[in-house]
Amino acid sequence: MGLAFNGGPLCPHLSTASLDQEAKVWPLERLGVVPTAIYRKGPMRSLDVSPHWNGIFVCGEESVVTNPALCVFKENGYHGFANRSLAAHMCTVWSISVSPWTNAAASGDAAGELGAITMPFLAQNLHQLKNHVRGRMPVYRLSVVPLQGEPEAPTPKKRGKARTRALTIGPTSLQEALTDYGLAFNDAPLEKWSNIPTDEVRRLSHYEGTNISLPNHYHLNSINMVSWSPNWCSSNWLLSGGQAGIARVSWIGIMSGESEKPHNNAS
Repeated sequence: MGLAFNGGPLCPHLSTASLDQEAKVWPLERLGVVPTAIYRKGPMRSLDVSPHWNGIFVCGEESVVTNPALCVFKENGYHGFANRSLAAHMCTVWSISVSPWTNAAASGDAAGELGAITMPFLAQNLHQLKNHVRGRMPVYRLSVVPLQGEPEAPTPKKRGKARTRALTIGPTSLQEALTDYGLAFNDAPLEKWSNIPTDEVRRLSHYEGTNISLPNHYHLNSINMVSWSPNWCSSNWLLSGGQAGIARVSWIGIMSGESEKPHNNAS
């Protein structure tokens, strides 16, 4: 599910990650050598690398082993870094992208959460940093909302003296999602760090505040692809697309030190 070249021309390697629950590094100059499995923890959905970091950025599904979902930086072993969590996700993380220009990683999940992290924080001991949560930024959150008020919630069934938890309201099919529900975008102000609410920043550091995705729901708000701009002149633009067929380009001024979004002056 994930494929990336790394290592440079002198020592070329190929990194892969898939549903076999392993992230592997293949030495291309020795094709007969068995690849090195550097990470084993749950089904993996996406992988990316950066020329500035000796490791891989990998994300995947939630499972019994990885519960909640994994979204980590795995160092290749040279520096001895522990696995660093990039952003908190409670459901499958479909895509991850790393920008070599802004030195930031972004990830999107099945519950409509798109978050990013500035990666210089990964090289330090996070337990000794008072404001390390400032390294994480919420780009936007996509929610499925009912068009005609709140529908009636299913009544929980009795099981002896205890009661099962009521199901979360949401569409269970594509037809229901298109007819009775709409999408709501909650964009974060990303011009300055001081503009982002503290609660929104901390939400990406603690799993309790993140969106969840239930298996009986149709995830119209799922974010399936994330990609930073590869060009230096537009390095702080982030492209994302999802299950609803909507592609968005988000401008992140924090990454370039700009406080005003550029305008199109073409007539």
